Amino acid sequence: MSYRKWIFPIVNLITLAFVLYIYATITPAKSAYFLNQAVFEASTARQELELRLGHMKTDHQKHLDSLTTLMQTVEDGSMLVEDYREAVKEYTLQQQKLTETYTAELWRQINQYVNDYGEEHDYDYIFGATGDGSLMYANLSRDITDQIITYINKRYEGEN
Repeated sequence: MSYRKWIFPIVNLITLAFVLYIYATITPAKSAYFLNQAVFEASTARQELELRLGHMKTDHQKHLDSLTTLMQTVEDGSMLVEDYREAVKEYTLQQQKLTETYTAELWRQINQYVNDYGEEHDYDYIFGATGDGSLMYANLSRDITDQIITYINKRYEGEN
């Protein structure tokens, strides 16, 4: 007779487990997408990157301008012409490397912030739409590009 005392709680436990299982399998995953390039372009960090690169280009151009002026004042400027060409090549290479480094770092930061955003807002999936066919269709109601831009810029500025 003591087994009857345990039947009701066991049946309830099995029923609860079954209901939770059904709920977990029927509940759709929360997912959204954002436009990668739009987030990149609107990023405060990218705008600051462009400013830094702009300052560097200005400094390089000042140096090249001074070499040009020097070449015009010196009679035998052949050595200066070579210096000028070398400086142009060096500055171009520096700018390319710095741009690549900054861009890679910015994408790493964006990826981390999107990951954090997904965790904070209970998303199961957030897809990045790049326009290369990896996301062929998405309902516009699932577009969280603006929210991601706002979140990333606030995080970058230390507000979040």
